[in-house]
Amino acid sequence: MEKNNSNNQYPNRKKNSETFLIKVTDCQNGSWQGKVVWADKERAAHFRSALELIKLMDEVVSEGTMEDRQYYQQTAT
Repeated sequence: MEKNNSNNQYPNRKKNSETFLIKVTDCQNGSWQGKVVWADKERAAHFRSALELIKLMDEVVSEGTMEDRQYYQQTAT
């Protein structure tokens, strides 16, 4: 049986590695609310649901930015 190599399975996939700090401040309506910090770029955004959190992180990993968000802010250094 041949072992699948992830490089062969996803040839156009970029190998990005990002670091996020997630602070969950509340849990309402069965979902999380809080703040996610993109540690490498010292940027932060508030999220209103777990789905929104995942979308924010996916945007950073795939596009390398979260700057076009209304609730985006630069963290204090």
